[in-house]
Amino acid sequence: MKYIVITFLAFILASCGGHERSETLKKAEAIHLEALEISKGVDKKLADVTSELQDASGYLIAQGDTLAAEEVDLKMQQLHTVADAYQTWKDNLAEVPGMACTHDHDGDHEHTHDHAKEALLNGLSDDDNLKIQEEQKVAIETILAQLKDLE
Repeated sequence: MKYIVITFLAFILASCGGHERSETLKKAEAIHLEALEISKGVDKKLADVTSELQDASGYLIAQGDTLAAEEVDLKMQQLHTVADAYQTWKDNLAEVPGMACTHDHDGDHEHTHDHAKEALLNGLSDDDNLKIQEEQKVAIETILAQLKDLE
């Protein structure tokens, strides 16, 4: 009886612990991490461009240059559009199924997971999850480029 229990436990441990992630999911994880690094640059660039445009607007208004101030105001409107796109990107960000949680747990925000989205992603193929990560990376790169254009 003791040997049956030991054999059963060995079988359970072997079946639970040894699953290797596919190369496709590993690539998806790497792309996800790259996108997150880019998003850190977007956070900084968004703050910098906002500050620069606000300073420029205030200076131009004080100088009485209303035409140039209107141009800066137009850039501020474009900046708000980019900031909205960035917020949408963050809200829709999909992690790779089975990947350790990668977002920041510090700060004052409430930490939640979209369990419906997680279930959907778990049901997709590895190739589909890779494609999602590639699309998310392209989207954040586009947002960063738009911010740079506003400088």
